[in-house]
Amino acid sequence: MGWTWTYGNVDAPYFIASITKLYTTTVVMQLVRDGQVELDASIGQYLSGDVVRGLNVMDGEDRSSRITVRQLLAHTSGIADYFEQRRDDGATTFGRALEADRGWTFAEAVQIAKQQMRPKFAPGQRGKAYYSDTNYQLLGAIIESVTSDTYEAALDRRIVTPLELRNTYPFSSDTLERY
Repeated sequence: MGWTWTYGNVDAPYFIASITKLYTTTVVMQLVRDGQVELDASIGQYLSGDVVRGLNVMDGEDRSSRITVRQLLAHTSGIADYFEQRRDDGATTFGRALEADRGWTFAEAVQIAKQQMRPKFAPGQRGKAYYSDTNYQLLGAIIESVTSDTYEAALDRRIVTPLELRNTYPFSSDTLERY
């Protein structure tokens, strides 16, 4: 076609953003294979009641206990997307990130989804799906709960090290200086 694309220094770190969801999915499926996680189990089996309670409240009914691991993976939980969905005040977390470079803890992400947004539909509602970064925050917490490792350590132990991905690492507050 007469054109090429290059990315400067091929050894430089490259922020892969939501591609990390594939890593998360891989670890969850390894845990399923190992019998440590069940796809159709309620997420309450792996996360505390404080985390689960209030994730999907519609018409005054808290449907959060019905959310399964499979629904988180498939974006069919109905849970609000803490990152790109508009909050009740009209702002987005993504927009705030662009204004001031900062991150959010797991607890902050869950709190935003629960208190400043509304779910899109009841968990597992037939024919409905909604891309939600909150789902994958919760899956990361499930990985931590089941493995007793940090999310970053679990990814390193289960994916990065076995595949010898020397220039790949999970992004965290500990890796900020790598950029």
